[in-house]
Amino acid sequence: MGIAMMADPSLGESEGGLQAPYVLKEGDRYCMFYGDLHRICLATSSDGKEFTRFRNGSRTWSG
Repeated sequence: MGIAMMADPSLGESEGGLQAPYVLKEGDRYCMFYGDLHRICLATSSDGKEFTRFRNGSRTWSG
């Protein structure tokens, strides 16, 4: 399959890679939680193939 996503600093993701993606289906949408070096990030999809990542601070957790 190869590389599916790369870290995007313009979205607040840390350079150096993404890790541990986990996808849940919630109603008619898919939620993918994944980590960068410092935070848990979120992307959503209606078809489970094309995901939209969020920069919104209320949709990510840093800790």
